[in-house]
Amino acid sequence: MRATPAPSPTNAPTAPNSLQIRSLTLSRPESPCEGLPHTPSQTRSSSPTAEDPTSGAAIYSPLWVSLRHVAADPLALSPNLIDTVADSNNPRPLRTTMRDSAEYWVKHDGGLAHFKIPARIDRSGQFSRFGPYFNLPATGLDAMALQKARAQFELVILDESDVECPHEAVMCSGLVFPALFAFHSEVESARVEANSTRKRNVIPFWRTYEPGRGDRYALVVSTDPLFENLPNTNHIPTPRISRSDISRSGHLTSPSKARARVAASLSSASPSIAPATSVSESGTAVLRIADLPDPYGRYAGVARSFPEVNQAKVHIPNIRNRHGVLITPAEYDDKIQDGDYVEIEFILKLWEIPPSARNNTNGSRVYQAILRSMKLLPFRTYSQAGILGSGPSVPPGAPGTIAARVNKGKGKAPAKGKRKADDDELPGQSPTKKGVVVHSDNDDGDDFEIVNMETDE
Repeated sequence: MRATPAPSPTNAPTAPNSLQIRSLTLSRPESPCEGLPHTPSQTRSSSPTAEDPTSGAAIYSPLWVSLRHVAADPLALSPNLIDTVADSNNPRPLRTTMRDSAEYWVKHDGGLAHFKIPARIDRSGQFSRFGPYFNLPATGLDAMALQKARAQFELVILDESDVECPHEAVMCSGLVFPALFAFHSEVESARVEANSTRKRNVIPFWRTYEPGRGDRYALVVSTDPLFENLPNTNHIPTPRISRSDISRSGHLTSPSKARARVAASLSSASPSIAPATSVSESGTAVLRIADLPDPYGRYAGVARSFPEVNQAKVHIPNIRNRHGVLITPAEYDDKIQDGDYVEIEFILKLWEIPPSARNNTNGSRVYQAILRSMKLLPFRTYSQAGILGSGPSVPPGAPGTIAARVNKGKGKAPAKGKRKADDDELPGQSPTKKGVVVHSDNDDGDDFEIVNMETDE
């Protein structure tokens, strides 16, 4: 894991001048993409990605179908969805629901506002943090730092260079920064401290790569805190010593020595303090800090002072592979690859941090995009729904609705795998041709494809 420092706060950054508050909703387009700027290269993928040379049927890759499914979701970011977000008293605290003192963006009906976009994972980015130690500091790791551990995913927004993506997905993804600029501008305009000599430090939703270092904005989506039931580091335990141990106890002249004495007694009493992954009453796996990869022994170092750290539970966010299988935080580094297409669902959160004489004399505003779910694409359920007619419709006039992924340049089904065929004819399909879904048992879901099969009648 890289030791790249976290971004430092900036002084009240503002959204680009050309983006006025909620200006993207003024035209009230009928569709999520209508009326928004685009280039001719973006519209190329609204048509079939290829054509079957034997049948003339349209071929859609599973990725294309999945991305179009994301863009058609009711929560997909669009001007119409933004219209549902309250434009007054927003953000606001939701202490009863969210159980913290942060403020959240809500809808007109008071419900929490959720947003979905398609994007790509950027593992090489400066702000990506989902390796073995997540966003924890590179040095000085202690039990208190564990309380703030989160996985951070840096995302690349889709654009015209993504040739495998339908136009709708590109436009949905491209709305994210205008929307965040608008929400940010509303707050900063409403909370300017009149005649104040103190200017709050502001960390916006986005991160910035300056010209010469990429010249782009990056969206960073964070999970909720990952570790639960951590020990109370403010409590100094009292060593339990019998009279017979007084002469052997050494000089217990400081809290650190007292804590070390308690840790040693716990270790000797419970030599197997580091548990294997257990199972909860509901039958789901319970992941603990002791189960996480620890290539540099940093978790083990904290556990030497606080053995109960090993028992702390790891929260498992709703992140799934292409087959819908949950990916645990212990697997992020191996199973989430650079450039992976993903569906991201997130909420928006704001922390108002008051001034502190110790290390924050001006106070801060910290804007966050908090992950609610993530799916690796192509997502099998989405692809099959589009193929079998239960997902979003394909562009009007397309010669067929057969989706296909030509895996590694091969247009034939793999030798091994399971086959599912729909008994009903697909729209626009010849009575003698059926769409067949062929997929392998590979957990990553990279080998499934849809092919045309001739049937003799």
